[in-house]
Amino acid sequence: IPADVQEVEMEDQEVLVSCPPEVRTGQPVMIKVGIQNFQVPVPDGVGPGQQFMVKVKTPKLRRNVSREDAETSDFALTREQIRERVEKLHTPFMTQSNALFRKNLSFQYKRWVTNCCLVLVPLFVLALVF
Repeated sequence: IPADVQEVEMEDQEVLVSCPPEVRTGQPVMIKVGIQNFQVPVPDGVGPGQQFMVKVKTPKLRRNVSREDAETSDFALTREQIRERVEKLHTPFMTQSNALFRKNLSFQYKRWVTNCCLVLVPLFVLALVF
């Protein structure tokens, strides 16, 4: 894993939202926080024009670290930290096999006519010969 790649840390952020006139209790409202869009339900007891607080998870702001800074600062990763990051990315063999099987099954299901032709044409030719 390159040193300049970092996990995104998320933090809760409280946002004050005004209920639009056409929306009622329980209906979703689209809000924009930074560059992200969120869909939040209007809580009970809140009517059109009233305001309510919502907690959303947004990426924690961090300063960009260049490769030169990473090599010269205390940001450099130890072998243990790199090993831990790689272990977090590891996907078990059975999970990968299951995903591949399901993908191929879906692909073959969509191509059922082609699969039938692949089986029936040789049988038809054999029937003509004998």
